[in-house]
Amino acid sequence: MNSSHENKIEVEITKPKSMILGYLLLISLGWFGLHRKYYGYHKSGIVMMTITLICIPLLLVGGIGIYGIFFIIYWMILDILLIPFMSKNYHSSKKYLLD
Repeated sequence: MNSSHENKIEVEITKPKSMILGYLLLISLGWFGLHRKYYGYHKSGIVMMTITLICIPLLLVGGIGIYGIFFIIYWMILDILLIPFMSKNYHSSKKYLLD
């Protein structure tokens, strides 16, 4: 009564994300949180994008958006230090069943 699935071994192959690409995304599109999305931190990437998209018009209209921009700059400086950890912690995995 053994099924063929019971005799198979599941193997997981993991590959860390590139730190170089993470830094390039941080430098070029860090305002929009794309480096965080690259490492799988989708919610915080969306928060960064939202703050940036709200604060840029506020900066142009009344100047109050400068506080949000300063917050994003501070967050990006912290991410410079965090990218090595994000690179090690995030793994894209593929699972295979072997006989």
